[in-house]
Amino acid sequence: MATKHVSLYLGSDECDLAGDELLSSSDESHVTPSIVKCDKHRRLVIEYFCKAHSAVFCNTCKLTDHRICDTTKIDAYTTSNNPKHAFDGIWDHLTNLENSYARLHNKRTNDKTALKGQLQKCLDDMKRVRREFDEILDSLEEKMKAEIMDLETNISNEIDDHLIGADATLHQIREKLASLEECQKTGQKEAMFIGLKKTEGEMTGYENLLTILQNEMNDIHISFSTDDKLSSTMKDIKSFGRLNRPRKQQPLTSVLKLNVSDPRHYDVGCKKVQSVVFLSDGRAILACENDGLILLDRNFQEKSRLKIRAVRACKFFDSEIIVSLGKKKQLQFVEVLDSLVGKKTLNIGVACCGVDYNNGEIFVGCGDSPDNAEIRVLTRNGELKRVLGVVDGKRLFTDRIRVRVNPKGDRVFISEIKSHTVTCLDRQGGVLYQYSDKEDLKCPNGILVDGDNNILVSGGASHNIEAIAADGKTHRTVLTERNGISSPLCVAYRPSDGVLAVGTCNVDGKKNPALHIFNTKL
Repeated sequence: MATKHVSLYLGSDECDLAGDELLSSSDESHVTPSIVKCDKHRRLVIEYFCKAHSAVFCNTCKLTDHRICDTTKIDAYTTSNNPKHAFDGIWDHLTNLENSYARLHNKRTNDKTALKGQLQKCLDDMKRVRREFDEILDSLEEKMKAEIMDLETNISNEIDDHLIGADATLHQIREKLASLEECQKTGQKEAMFIGLKKTEGEMTGYENLLTILQNEMNDIHISFSTDDKLSSTMKDIKSFGRLNRPRKQQPLTSVLKLNVSDPRHYDVGCKKVQSVVFLSDGRAILACENDGLILLDRNFQEKSRLKIRAVRACKFFDSEIIVSLGKKKQLQFVEVLDSLVGKKTLNIGVACCGVDYNNGEIFVGCGDSPDNAEIRVLTRNGELKRVLGVVDGKRLFTDRIRVRVNPKGDRVFISEIKSHTVTCLDRQGGVLYQYSDKEDLKCPNGILVDGDNNILVSGGASHNIEAIAADGKTHRTVLTERNGISSPLCVAYRPSDGVLAVGTCNVDGKKNPALHIFNTKL
């Protein structure tokens, strides 16, 4: 019996018949077609199994009795004598599968893109919220500082007014008691009590007044008594002297007209004082490099010491300061209580010398060579906001730099020791002026800014404190070696009593004290 051989390839619309002769219609029932995958040719073919001959024919192989792997049959679409119909069904099924896969793939791609967009939006929202939070914190900090300053000013003024009134009252008492003493000397005992004491109740009133004054002023000690001890009481009152009441805040202005007097020199147990930071309560903190960080009371006596390499320091809050650690490439936050307590650190990644804080931003003088000298402006969390001192890839500075920001925050002052230069920038890094005078200012170091943008600069090698006007042109020498300073490294001002502090570098701290205090007069 002749056998019909059929080959139909995936993607083809033709059915090839091969063989010596075709099967008759009566024999077609013996032939069962099915779609299979030929393992040899790795593609779909139509397999015909002839029941009469029990043989499998694959026209692709051109071989008789070539068994095709049954496990790979697609099956499901078998039709007697109609291989094209069987193929069309399978083709439609495969097309549907392909379309379904394409839809799933597109949906997955779209979902992935949408999810990525949502994640990016969440990230952007988190960054925005963090920026807003930092701005709110900065605003609250500045508002709190302003309110605290206003409160301190109001309290100080109220205390001053109260003490002035008390001073006037005490002056009247002194005058009346002086007249009483005169009456006592002349024997006019009855006249002693005119205008002062007619009854024991009135005498008690004066005694109560003086008791109140005694409680308010630690340096007043009296015991007012009745007429038999009046003379002794008058002697006590005369010994009071002038009232030692607090002075009003004296903001630093017009340093070009500054005069100093009454030098006092303190041995604070260190070889050099790199920074002096005054707190609002009058205490002072000294950054003494290898000798650590030192807390002094109002009378400049040591109260606490923290063993860190304190290169420079600045006030962060009134109870917290920031210390640059030099070659350790870090900033250290230190809490100021009755003692000094080290807190968190920020890694800078490069040697840091100068440091200052203003309006929510930390200004760090970075670098120790012409290749990395710059000012990095950071957030309070240590995130980099901008870099000053680099213009079009060129660096303005070549050395370890000290930095100071004026109270308004719109000017940044930088001193360079090796180039003997003081530079003034705006807050974004634009150069306002550069001052250099090797005759009058050698190795400029620490800077103090007054309320008018004039500055005091310590000349380490010229052994002086030089005042420079806001325009960077006019200058005047305020302190020299004749005032007892040598190799000054920093200068600071205490507004509560107008004290000027100068930190110096000395080999022997006992013979050459490293902290010098002066009274000022504008």
